[in-house]
Order: sequence, then C-alpha cells, then structure tokens
Amino acid sequence: MSAYIIFSLIFFSQVLLLSWYLPRRIMARLRYVLDNYPASEYPKLYQSDQANAERSYNYLVWFSRTMFVIGMGILVWINLRGELIDGGIAAAIAFVYGMLQSAPIIIMDFATLRHYKSLREEDERPKRSAELIPRSIFIHTTPMRLSVVALFYIVAVTFDMYTKGFDTGLGGELYEALIILFLANLFFAGMVYWRVYGKKLNPYLDAKDNKREIDVMVSSAIFTSIAVSIFFIAMRAINVYDLEHFEGVLMSLYLQAIMGYTMLYSVSLFDVKTMNFEPFRETAD
Repeated sequence: MSAYIIFSLIFFSQVLLLSWYLPRRIMARLRYVLDNYPASEYPKLYQSDQANAERSYNYLVWFSRTMFVIGMGILVWINLRGELIDGGIAAAIAFVYGMLQSAPIIIMDFATLRHYKSLREEDERPKRSAELIPRSIFIHTTPMRLSVVALFYIVAVTFDMYTKGFDTGLGGELYEALIILFLANLFFAGMVYWRVYGKKLNPYLDAKDNKREIDVMVSSAIFTSIAVSIFFIAMRAINVYDLEHFEGVLMSLYLQAIMGYTMLYSVSLFDVKTMNFEPFRETAD
C-alpha cells in the first residue's frame, strides 16, 4: 500500500474525529447546559445573555460543519493528486488543517479564562467557604506517571544523540532534542504548577468540580508531554531511515492523539451532568 493511500485513510480519520465526532460530543455538552441552566437563572455561567450564548453555539456548529466539508474536499484533492503528494506537503496539510480544527477550542479556552477573571473581580461575597484540601501534584496524578514522562524524555534525547553518533563536533545540533524537549516540558510543568498551586480560577466551582478540572489539565499535560517525546523519536527515525513519505501520516496521528485524548478525557471526566451548578444561581450566596 502506497504512502499516499495510508495518509488518505489516516487523514480521513482526522476529519471524522476532529470535525465530526468530537464536535458532536462538545456541542451536546454545551446544549445540555444551555437547555438546563439558562442565563436567567444561572447568570454566572455566562459571559453575557442567553441569546449571545445561543449565537456562539450556532457559530460553533456552523464552523465544525464547514471544517468537515473542507476536510472532505482536501481528501478528494489528495486522492486526485495521488503520488504527487510528498511527505512534507502531506504533513503541512495535516498540521494546518489540524490547527484550524482546534481553533474554536482555543478561542473557547481563552474566553473561559477571561470569564473566570471577571468572576473573581466581581466576587464580593463576604464569606467564602474554606476548602480544606491540601495542594499537591500527587492529588491529581501519581509518581509513576511523572516517571513515565521522565523516561520518555530520556529515551527521546538518547535516541536523538545516538542517531548522531554522540558526535560533539556537531555542536548545538547534538543537543537539539535535549533543549527542545526540555523547554516543552518546562512549559507543561509551569502550566501544571499554575493550576495546582495557583489561585482558584473559577471562584464558584465547588471543591469536587475544581479538583476534576485540575485533574483534566494535569492528565492532559502529562499525556501531551509523552506524545511530544514519541513524536520527536518518530520524526528522527523517519529522517534517519529515509521514510520522509510517512511524515504526513505521523503528523496526522500525532494531532489526533493530542486533541482526541485531551478533548475526550475532558468531556468524559468532567461530565456536566454531575457538576454542581447551584453556586452559579442568581440567588446563590
């Protein structure tokens, strides 16, 4: 089976997963909140009014459908081009399309952070319930998982140096993986530290829901760190063993793994049907 046929199948799964299945799960989650917890009764859930929330919801539905159509169009073009699509072009297609697919989620995340900030600034409750829960990374994950992160980092760096013959004459190129992966993991560690030990982002989330929100973030950071190391190993292997025609396959699988896991884990663990919405009521103190 040729590389472009394999890429076509993998890219098709990217279209289905990130522009059909996951958006449907997310939209169902949003629809549940809009229908059961309207802005008139739960104003702190919303950045503005119900009508604006409905418009935003419709925009997201429209965007996901548009991206699905675009993805299918790209898939047709790929099959028409056939063997003329090389690995580099295929990887660029998968990456750019994947970034477009993730755009609504990124926008929603930033909007949510702004909303949380406004809630903290407007929170004038005279008494705030104390949450007697110790802050520790090991409440949200295990030493074993952090050890796996470190292991994959070491394996990725070692493999990269091995394929370069541990040649110190290469200068900075020899330490490329070490530096890039270290900075990536430093970024993930900073995000985890901010969420675990920083101020509570949403002042109205109860202790259980706040913990689940942090659990999702920590687990996503750990998974992403491991995935980045594996991706780095695979890309290095592709370059060393002249398998560049599979770059597109690898890129698409990588994006599906990262976005698929983080979104599915979020909607599965942080189920809105089990969330306590009472603190968001208009009459809640």
